[in-house]
Amino acid sequence: MTDEKWAPQYEPWRHGGWYVTNIHYPSGACGCVSRNYADLKWRIVGDPRPFESAPTFRNRDEAARAERDLATMTDAQARTLIDLCTRYRVTFDPNDYRTQFDLPSGYVGGWVGGEPGTIYVGCAPDGAISS
Repeated sequence: MTDEKWAPQYEPWRHGGWYVTNIHYPSGACGCVSRNYADLKWRIVGDPRPFESAPTFRNRDEAARAERDLATMTDAQARTLIDLCTRYRVTFDPNDYRTQFDLPSGYVGGWVGGEPGTIYVGCAPDGAISS
């Protein structure tokens, strides 16, 4: 769901990261990115993936853009797609699943693992998938 016109807006987070004040999850939470880790790499603070497999980013803006894509999914969609990627042993990247004009409102769609030619899935807001 990358939108080149969108720019992240930040406020300092008390634990050394940054709130991304123009990212909002369905739960009401806002975005948060940080590099307050031993390796000093940028991460999405509330990333639902296991720490070892969660992606890292080159800079704060890259992390915020990735979190924006993650936040457009419902928690049920993120859990379902993470489970599906785990089952097929591919990396989950929220950038691979986007709102599509030809899918019903609230659905996201994409290729499993981001590779065209694999399995294309549509995921409903409640996490139900179809391919």
